[in-house]
Amino acid sequence: MREGTRFLLGIALLGLVAAPAPVRGGWLVDEARWHASGHGRMLCSDCHAEIARQPRHPDPGRVSGAGFDPGRCADCHAEAFEDLSEGRHAGKPIDPALDYRRCIACHDPHAPGAGAAATRVSCARCHEERKRLPALAAAEEACMACHRLRDPADPQAAGDARRLCLSCHGDDGGAAGPAFLPPPPRLRTEPESFRPHAEVSCLACHREAARYGHGGQPAVDCLGCHVRHDERVAHDAHLAVSCTACHLEGVEPRRDRGSGRVTAVSAATPGGFRHDLTAASGEGACRRCHHAGNGVGAAAAALPPKGVLCIPCHPGTLTAADAVTRGALVVFGLGIAGSFFLWLGAVRGGSSLAAVPAAGPGPGPWRAGARIAHLVLEGLLQRGLYRQAPGRWLIHALIAWPIGLRCLWGLAALGGSLWEKERAWPWALLDRNAAAGALFFELTGLALLAGTAAALLRRFPRRRTGIPGLPGGAWAGSALLAAIAGAGFLLEGLRIAMSGHPPGSAFAFVGDGLARFFHGRPGLDELYAPAWYVHATLAGIFAAWIPFGPMFHILLAPVLIALGTEGGGVRPAARRAPPVNGRARPGNRPEQGGDHGDRRLPHA
Repeated sequence: MREGTRFLLGIALLGLVAAPAPVRGGWLVDEARWHASGHGRMLCSDCHAEIARQPRHPDPGRVSGAGFDPGRCADCHAEAFEDLSEGRHAGKPIDPALDYRRCIACHDPHAPGAGAAATRVSCARCHEERKRLPALAAAEEACMACHRLRDPADPQAAGDARRLCLSCHGDDGGAAGPAFLPPPPRLRTEPESFRPHAEVSCLACHREAARYGHGGQPAVDCLGCHVRHDERVAHDAHLAVSCTACHLEGVEPRRDRGSGRVTAVSAATPGGFRHDLTAASGEGACRRCHHAGNGVGAAAAALPPKGVLCIPCHPGTLTAADAVTRGALVVFGLGIAGSFFLWLGAVRGGSSLAAVPAAGPGPGPWRAGARIAHLVLEGLLQRGLYRQAPGRWLIHALIAWPIGLRCLWGLAALGGSLWEKERAWPWALLDRNAAAGALFFELTGLALLAGTAAALLRRFPRRRTGIPGLPGGAWAGSALLAAIAGAGFLLEGLRIAMSGHPPGSAFAFVGDGLARFFHGRPGLDELYAPAWYVHATLAGIFAAWIPFGPMFHILLAPVLIALGTEGGGVRPAARRAPPVNGRARPGNRPEQGGDHGDRRLPHA
């Protein structure tokens, strides 16, 4: 019994190995392979006799794979069909349930058969090897003018493929299919209608178009040759928008409810859309989606790209495309310049920078390792602040670390989108609906809100003991940061509600909860742009205020710590007066600032 089972398994495996691989017929013929096949000495009309009877060739309803007639094979292969009627094929029994009469499912009529590997050796016994194929008859050459398979590098390849495709898809009438099939998409035949792909073969984009019955081929993937636009060009990554939604004329963008993607739907004649590509630049191109009641989840107004002010919290670009960013940068630059001249005047006036012991001892003599360790311990981890005030250290960490982590994320996404466009990871960082990114920004946003709320609550009661070297009076900055974060959560909720809760948005659980509150409310697309500008304006006010408020230590403290100054909070000390009776005068002590101390350099 076991030996019988092994024998049957062996026969089954042998049948699987020996079975011919399925073959899909194509419109294009490799002339060399056809010449070496059993049909190489036949005329095209011997098998395709119906073409000669067509007044206008081709007729897609006659030459498609669905219209294959086994009778054209039976005229020459009668013995094979007799074997099929007796339940045999190629000398082996066959399963009657299988359709062996559809010959082209396994046999390519334009290529050698199973013995193709030995063809070269067998032919060489009698025939001299030649480097060129014999010339074709005039009728065959007329067929090959369209149906010859060319090397993609051949200059004529693009023109031949276009001529073949336009025989059915041209706007000069083309070939009509059966009445029960929809008409094929029509394309303009003028050469300029194919720009900027005038030198590219149709098969480079429509890879399955050379197959029989190619109506069900997958959508064109433009990213096979092109890279995505960054925010400087598209004002957003537009990861859920297909290229054709922007770059094809005569189409209307539509959002697919299942995938959440915005795709192109024909708005032209019932036969399909025109194959006219457009550069899609300028405000007019954006209006295709960005208008009131657009239905694709886009804001009614086309918003500027996220610029340099957004990078500390979001992936952005090195641009200043809107008035808010430009104005904030001007005020910020003036504040930095004023602080520099104030510091320079203090030094020239004889003041010195006296370190305030707010962050522990300095790194000592210059050593690279010691400097880096000091910067990490005192600048990043704030060891000195933790030793003096653990509660305030926690508040500082809840505010500073989320912003720092978001900044690293944004810089990585920016660098990848500029220099690694061909790779997938930059766009994964930019995808607002990706699970990892949505959860990361949600958690860091909540931590920032918690830190700013705790900082504001510290003001009550008002009387507190000052901690030397710590900046005071930062409640305004904390309030601005809280407002920025709150507006950001509001924007995320509006975006998710407008776009119909795309896959992955549930990981932004706060935004998703807000989106459920907004769901179904009219005018969300018109509300999004004003909310975006409120968020951007608050961020601009905060950036412009930094050089003039106590939060200037955000910029200056890391620099001083990196230079080896003891602590991040340093101020110009007053000139020491001579001691009186061996005792220091009151003015000889360094200034110490409490929670509401005066604003002194470097907090100026």
